[in-house]
Amino acid sequence: MTVTDRWPLVQYLASADRKARVVFSFNQDTFEVATTKTYPTANGWDFGTPELDGPVDAAGRSWGGRVLRFPLVIHGPSFRTQQVLSEVARHVLRPGILMYRMSPTSEPVFYRTFVGSPGSLDMSRVYTDPKRNATWFVDVQIPVAPFAEGERITTTLPLLRNDPHLGGCTVQLPAPLGDVAAPLTVSLRSASGLLGARRLLLHMAASTPERAAAPAWWDPTALIQGEVGWDGPVTADPSWPGSGYRTTQLNPLQRPNGRWQFIGGGAPTRGQVKPGRYQVFGRMGPADATGYFDVANDTNLRTRRLRVGPGDPTWAGLGDVSWPAGVDDANLTPADKVAGYDASVYAWRGLGSARLGGMLALPTGGPGIRSTSSLLLQANAAVTGPQQLVIDGEAETVLIRDGDGSAMGVPNQEIPRGQFPVLTPGSINQLTLLLQVAAAGIGDSAAEETEVQYSYRPRYLWLPSTALDPGAS
Repeated sequence: MTVTDRWPLVQYLASADRKARVVFSFNQDTFEVATTKTYPTANGWDFGTPELDGPVDAAGRSWGGRVLRFPLVIHGPSFRTQQVLSEVARHVLRPGILMYRMSPTSEPVFYRTFVGSPGSLDMSRVYTDPKRNATWFVDVQIPVAPFAEGERITTTLPLLRNDPHLGGCTVQLPAPLGDVAAPLTVSLRSASGLLGARRLLLHMAASTPERAAAPAWWDPTALIQGEVGWDGPVTADPSWPGSGYRTTQLNPLQRPNGRWQFIGGGAPTRGQVKPGRYQVFGRMGPADATGYFDVANDTNLRTRRLRVGPGDPTWAGLGDVSWPAGVDDANLTPADKVAGYDASVYAWRGLGSARLGGMLALPTGGPGIRSTSSLLLQANAAVTGPQQLVIDGEAETVLIRDGDGSAMGVPNQEIPRGQFPVLTPGSINQLTLLLQVAAAGIGDSAAEETEVQYSYRPRYLWLPSTALDPGAS
């Protein structure tokens, strides 16, 4: 039996892909001068355990690395086994990608390795025979990243519409594999061919199934002006079907007439508000004047002042609020409920009219929400045709890929704000995508559709079942 028939199979690869080029294999038969066999044994492995750094009660603790240990056998002529031992040492002392496969039917697992101490060499475990053949039993030690990784999983989603009225801009992602949160890479292509020169919002929320937190949306009909109702009907707009806009006159002498408020105690048109923090966006219609707006939980808790218009319809970030008003979410429990919706937007300055096509609240924290990420960015490049905008959560970069897959720069790109997206196993993961967030001079449409593809590598504390079960596929 040759060593290529021995399992497990352990190799350094050029990338974390079972088909990648082999940089160095711990399973090898060499016949250059004389036959030499090198292979890891099946027993005696220690995959290590990552540890959390910092005090046990500290916030923001980080995972530390671990050490992978396994026994290696090198058998052959003495001079050649020493050459192989030197090759092993050279590769162990370099960063790289190490693949482990237990059997031909098991899935590969990948470890990102680092430079570390090679450990001591125990000469009591070296055996020679009268023919000057040597057998080395070496304990290999390799520092690796905290988590083992599986092969990349890529999923293409149905087209996402830019209209929260029907829930089209939010999608619940399939349950991810793995034990811990994994960086997410999201590739976007506009179905209309235009994706550059506009802003976009990419929002990820992970919450427990018992307290699933989804975006909440209010149509204009679910909003009132001041305390007495809204002046005028909802006017249709060809670019914003299903919702339209309601208009309010901006008059600095009559500030109460410019107040937009959620209906007290009323439910959103879509979704459900649960206790916690939210990021609020307004769909602003075509404006014929410049208005300034405050978003607040009440008259004393304003979070942001925003300038809107004049210009094309747009999404505008109105700020962050919490429900119930003024309550720190650290004091909330999963049993708490929200009795009313007290967030308001105040139009406090300006002349002419402003139009509001609805409001969207995205959950960012609170009981049951395990992690969130929200990324707001702008790419000013003329991205058209087959090109994709790629948000790479693992590398924490934003780039454009051409139709042939080559990477291109993103000139004059604004610095992304917020966290890069992640997928959290054991949670309900929801992705919300809005194109055209507060980009002046470029109109958009509720019917705008975006092609979304995402990928990730599952992360494991130990090993996935498919790596351990010889009969798995």
